[in-house]
Amino acid sequence: TEPGAGSDAAALSTTARKDAAGGGYVLSGAKAFISGAGASDLYLVMARTGGAGAGGVSCFVLEKGMGGLNFGANERKMGWNSQPTAAVLLDDVKVSEAHRLGAEGEGF
Repeated sequence: TEPGAGSDAAALSTTARKDAAGGGYVLSGAKAFISGAGASDLYLVMARTGGAGAGGVSCFVLEKGMGGLNFGANERKMGWNSQPTAAVLLDDVKVSEAHRLGAEGEGF
């Protein structure tokens, strides 16, 4: 889920742009209401690498502790408090091409 995207998962605005200087990608954006955010070791993140729609989306594996990978405050919930729910914030997270799952544009 992304702020402003609603239920249209293909409308995501998180980006993964090619890193001309170091190779790989630089991810920027935010995800909202993510179960386990901040408590998990691995995160699958969908990001836009191409044009609009589902065909421009790629999937990346991020590891807790990567530079630029941050988490918002835990959401206050009426129930199901045993698992944290928070925002995942991507502030120029640099990843290698090996962190992309599958081919570019085939992550949806």
